[in-house]
Amino acid sequence: EPFRTGVLQNSFLLHLSFGLVTFLPSLKPKIVHLVP
Repeated sequence: EPFRTGVLQNSFLLHLSFGLVTFLPSLKPKIVHLVP
């Protein structure tokens, strides 16, 4: 069971990082616009 939860956490982190990489290009202009 601990192995299964570890795999679930790993896949969650993988999806999270993938989402960040996917949404980062669209967020970057806003961040650049906010920071002078």
